[in-house]
Amino acid sequence: MQPLSSNPTGLSEALKRAAIARSEAAHDIKVAGGEETLDPARILMEQNLCSAGQTVADLGVGTMPYFTLQAAKLVGKEGKIYIVDVQKQVLAAALNQLYMAGVRNVTSVWSDLEKIGATSIPPGTVDVAFIVNVLFQSKTPELIIAEAGRLLKKEGKLLIIDYIGGTVSFAPKDSISAEQVIEKALPEGLALEKKFSAGPHHWGVVLIKN
Repeated sequence: MQPLSSNPTGLSEALKRAAIARSEAAHDIKVAGGEETLDPARILMEQNLCSAGQTVADLGVGTMPYFTLQAAKLVGKEGKIYIVDVQKQVLAAALNQLYMAGVRNVTSVWSDLEKIGATSIPPGTVDVAFIVNVLFQSKTPELIIAEAGRLLKKEGKLLIIDYIGGTVSFAPKDSISAEQVIEKALPEGLALEKKFSAGPHHWGVVLIKN
């Protein structure tokens, strides 16, 4: 299990606890209406994402790594999994969940995704990256998208899923939209492959690196 260091953003303990609580809520795919609002297995299959031997990175993994668990099944033991988060406790919780599920080909990476070049994954080595329920919380989502693009291989794919604004209590009505993400991705060499409905409270896009 990879060791974790102190918080890179310098947040106070109170702010860190608040950020963790919000992250846990935002990444819990069962929060809305008490029912599952996302089906990671279905989404990855329908969007033809992840295959044996690939390298996958879950950027902003959250405490419950639902998408990573499904991706691990698809890439198999020959694949490689990275999980990334800015909060130490969140990252440790996700890593523990993966270990309990028998996933061993996973590396935890503590990083601030809003800082270009901060993520210690070799650039241009990731086949598929996920950004799920993350961007609505960020004031600079374009930086997160740029950092994801930096990590992707040529023709690598980026799955972004986020809340439709106003459909859950913690996602404001002016939350980032799929159209805004597509626009912000173009300067980073990421083109739209597909836009889709990810669930009753979510939009989704698949971008490909040119």
